[in-house]
Amino acid sequence: MSYDDEKPMVGSYQPAKTRRRCCVISVLAVALAVLLVLAIAIPVAMKKERNENSTPEGINNACVATSYPDDCRASLQGSDGTPLGMSKAALYSADSHLADVNSKTVDPDCKDLLETAREQVQLAYQATGMTDPVQRNQTCADVQTGLSAALEGLETCKVGLTESGSSEANTFPSDSLQASKALSNSLALVNCLCLYGTDLSSWKDTLMNLPDNWNFNDLFGNGGTRRRLMNADFGMEGSSYEEVILPSWINSATSRHLLARPPAYNVIVAKDGTGKYKTVTEAINKAPATGKKDAKRYIIYVKKGIYDEQIVIPKKCTNLMIIGDGIDLTIFTGARSVEGQKQQKMTTFGSGTLIVTGPGFIGKFFTVRNTAGAAGHQAVACRVSADLTAFYRVKFDSYQDTLYCHTFRQFYRECIVSGTVDFMFGNGNAVFQQCQLIAKKTTLPGQQNTYTAQGRIDPHQNTGLAFQDCNFDGTNDLKRSVANYPHLPGPAMEEVLSLCPPPTYHPSACGPQRVDAMEHLHIWLVHILLCRVPRQGPRIQHAQQGEVVASDHGFKDGEQVPGRELHQWQRLVALCQHSL
Repeated sequence: MSYDDEKPMVGSYQPAKTRRRCCVISVLAVALAVLLVLAIAIPVAMKKERNENSTPEGINNACVATSYPDDCRASLQGSDGTPLGMSKAALYSADSHLADVNSKTVDPDCKDLLETAREQVQLAYQATGMTDPVQRNQTCADVQTGLSAALEGLETCKVGLTESGSSEANTFPSDSLQASKALSNSLALVNCLCLYGTDLSSWKDTLMNLPDNWNFNDLFGNGGTRRRLMNADFGMEGSSYEEVILPSWINSATSRHLLARPPAYNVIVAKDGTGKYKTVTEAINKAPATGKKDAKRYIIYVKKGIYDEQIVIPKKCTNLMIIGDGIDLTIFTGARSVEGQKQQKMTTFGSGTLIVTGPGFIGKFFTVRNTAGAAGHQAVACRVSADLTAFYRVKFDSYQDTLYCHTFRQFYRECIVSGTVDFMFGNGNAVFQQCQLIAKKTTLPGQQNTYTAQGRIDPHQNTGLAFQDCNFDGTNDLKRSVANYPHLPGPAMEEVLSLCPPPTYHPSACGPQRVDAMEHLHIWLVHILLCRVPRQGPRIQHAQQGEVVASDHGFKDGEQVPGRELHQWQRLVALCQHSL
């Protein structure tokens, strides 16, 4: 074999020097890759750290008080870190998100609800910008009420789109999520500003709890405006007086119009042609619509008769008053319902016979009803979506969803509300005083009657239903068959229903199993809350929180209230006092 034949094949091995060169190259490549990663990662980390460290301490403190702290911090980055500056920045963010949601919907009800929400946010922004702290604090209730209503507007839109079968029902929840968070955070910050002032160190998540420096017992007995009226003011004989306690937001002029007979009317409506108009709608269309909060009271007198029309009080028609000849004499009637007008895409929101959106409305001496019946399911007799509204001696009658206390502050005195399922519901701040609340016998098998369904959707809202000296009863035909129709004051799914002192229950209306539940308050505290003023009922002493007043439903004098139940009591009492 020749020498050439003994030479190895090319590529069969590599000299050691070549192998070392390859190793060096590999190490250098890995090192370069590591350096590149570090070159990118370190600046990013440093930037993130700088961003976190650059967040003012005030913003971090404030956002702890919200339900969505991350979103809160993001929305406040451009603020000056002061309590007022942060509140304004949060409101600006909420308005921007609402404008974005409004641009994406074509539903007319949603458009109207979103426009109302933006109006309330903008009013809150103006109030927060007041330089006089005393004047600013005086607007707290207005701002809290307006922002609570704005939040409910988003929820109402969502429900309405689902009821009507709109294609927007699939996209609206995600489209409105950021707006809902921004509104919630704005409301939380405003609550802190109103409760704790500008000391950020004391700010915390309010959740409608009481501030630490409040005396729990001071919440009782303060009440609202007190007005003494003669029997003649009520249309009765004699010269004796009756003292009436009204919510603090009802001024003296409004109380006179509400509880006393007006000296004159601006216009008269009569079906028989003896008035200027034959329909209520005609009279409303001719009423002043300035939209001003201080507009002069405009009074429409509606003579006895049955008026089959949907009556809408427009938003611009402020301080309007409708007075009839009496319950079951002047009657407003309709039959709209979600089930009955399904082809027309009817919603609960739009089904009302009487719809009030004009602030400062007063209604007296008439009946408003919806005759769709139990088969119509949601069939509203009256929806109230206006602030500072009041009703006196008015009857609301339907089956499911009779009285829709939708949003804002409302007052009902000596009224009658009758229905079957959730016949007093909504997310307004409503007070019922000396009212008759009557459950009716449903015609739908298996349907359970519930008096109320307060629909708070956010823990920072100042909403709730408060009942003072009210009578919970049932119709005679219901009492005869009560064993087949269970009745509850309120469904467990809802958050707050408050029954202020002292409600009256009729065992024949509630059934034996419900009466037993009423005798044990602790069973009901999660679903329904009862309270009494200090002079009525025994006191319960709690070591840390002070005295709580029992309502003669199971707790003994001196007994300690469990922590969870006490927390619910605190929320209730704050709500009862705020409503007044």
